[in-house]
Amino acid sequence: MRTLSAENAEGVAAHLAAAAILLEDDEDRALEHAEHAARRAGRVPAVREALGLVRYRRGEFTDALREFKTARRLSGSDHLLPYMVDCERGLGRYDRALDLAASPEAKRLAQDDAIELAIVVSGVRRDMGQPDAALIGLRIPALEKAGRQPDRKSTRLN
Repeated sequence: MRTLSAENAEGVAAHLAAAAILLEDDEDRALEHAEHAARRAGRVPAVREALGLVRYRRGEFTDALREFKTARRLSGSDHLLPYMVDCERGLGRYDRALDLAASPEAKRLAQDDAIELAIVVSGVRRDMGQPDAALIGLRIPALEKAGRQPDRKSTRLN
């Protein structure tokens, strides 16, 4: 939002905050705020991402995917790939979802995003009637490592 005037940045931030707050209880109003922010700052990646997340939450996968692609193009970041794959899944385009999940960009995701992607891909496989592949897809080093972490409560000294 550094590219915006201070006044505009403040207004856009207020609309983004309102969208985030309203998303739980009033998706229509959340969408209004996110769209307003996008009209004021459509070239700001975080704004397009927020609009995409509202549309994703509403199950508007075509529109959400368009916003995620725009945010990705503007930012150069691939952190939205799990959402993009899930949008393809929501549209029933399983082959596209799997192709995107297997892309070179997906292989470079940070650990948390890679875990999210593995969960989404597992869901794609389940939707395709491949329960064994869905389980195998969750056997990634990051998840296995997380499963081996000791419980802090059990290791704490009393």
